Amino acid sequence: MAAPAQINTTTVTTGPDPDAVVVNTVTNQIFVANTGSTTVTVVDGLTNAPMTVSVGTTPGVMAVNEVTNQVFVANPGANTVTVIDAANNYKTTTVTVGTDPVGPAVNAETNKVYVVNKTSNNVTVIDDNSRFVIALEATGRPDGGLVKVRLERAFERCGVPEAMLMDHGTPWWNWQSFSGRTQLSLWLMRQGIGLHWSGIRHPQTQGKVERFHGSLQRALDRRGVPDGDCQAWLDVFRLEHNYIRPHEALGMQTPAELWQPSPRSYNPCPPAWEYPAGAWTLKVDCQGTIDIHDRRWRIGKTLAGERVRIEPVEQRFLVYYCNTLVRELDPAMKRSTIVERFIENQKQSQ
Repeated sequence: MAAPAQINTTTVTTGPDPDAVVVNTVTNQIFVANTGSTTVTVVDGLTNAPMTVSVGTTPGVMAVNEVTNQVFVANPGANTVTVIDAANNYKTTTVTVGTDPVGPAVNAETNKVYVVNKTSNNVTVIDDNSRFVIALEATGRPDGGLVKVRLERAFERCGVPEAMLMDHGTPWWNWQSFSGRTQLSLWLMRQGIGLHWSGIRHPQTQGKVERFHGSLQRALDRRGVPDGDCQAWLDVFRLEHNYIRPHEALGMQTPAELWQPSPRSYNPCPPAWEYPAGAWTLKVDCQGTIDIHDRRWRIGKTLAGERVRIEPVEQRFLVYYCNTLVRELDPAMKRSTIVERFIENQKQSQ
């Protein structure tokens, strides 16, 4: 039995918290993003000598053009991409892109760079049971009106879902609002869709969506994006995901084999919501408050003029707008809160 080959290793000191790495195999240079600082370390693969390049903000995922020896660094916290020109004395240029860029892809021939903006530029809707991608639409920016148009098209094709689980992205969540709701999220509620939000900084709640975006990013890394319409590229990827590629979690079936459209038709002008007969309902006043047992409770001005349903639970009150739980009122604590734990509790009870 032959002795195993000896592997020689060398340790090179980089900046704090080295994370993303790309290699230019032509020049034998290694580029390391130091997420604990605002720098990228460049290591000469022949001499192992490191040098540091400042990119001005915390670096993330990178891509390299081996022809021009330019490195494109996504800076999620700053909504920018930094271009390091390693062939020109490591000169840096900063370009503003969409919100939360997570992965640049470069076309080496044209030197055009395409950036996936995680929280704004793509609207992704996935059926929870079958993993069928109902919508994968480029919007360009996190604008509620643009997102609504994409969702309307999806609902017209596939019907209206019973419920939607979403993150705290700008189109359907407003951090400046007491209620957190936006006009887009209220429009969805009026369609009779029960809205649920994932835990803040808890992407595991939406594991299927996170895995899908990981597959999308890997496809971008492998294939790049051809010149032309970005939406056409997304349409092809959606087609492959739904109808061609079998999924291990689905018993090697495709999502299209399991998916069924919703029987609920989309109505662009739905009638006023009707709560169950005998339900306890109250009207939210112009100040965004309701009165329960001679005590004023703040619900949010976004619901001013609307009726909400009150459901007593032990010593608390749950407040629903249409099918969606919007507040929890606790008289003992004198507190009106948005219910963040509802998703986890609901899952455990199912």
